[in-house]
Amino acid sequence: MLRKNIPKGLAIALLLVFMLCTANVAYGIEDDQLVIPDLLVGKPLGFVVLGLGSLTWALTLPVTLPFGWQKKARESLVNKPYRFTFERGLGEDLDKYSR
Repeated sequence: MLRKNIPKGLAIALLLVFMLCTANVAYGIEDDQLVIPDLLVGKPLGFVVLGLGSLTWALTLPVTLPFGWQKKARESLVNKPYRFTFERGLGEDLDKYSR
């Protein structure tokens, strides 16, 4: 029974985060008000994406190495999620870490 509720809870949490981010843009909410959702959802989700990206990068390495794409793949799959998760402060602007 609990396993069936996990996807629903995750979907609700993501929906709430997207609603809060939209409210931030639309109503001029201060960045300080996004610290809690970022702590509860953004950082853990970034950690999961970092793990999946690292695994994907390692699995695709035999394909990317011969073509010289490993640096570009590492930047997209490992470095960006790392910066998002560990270098970005809580509630900080996401745009400067997506480059």
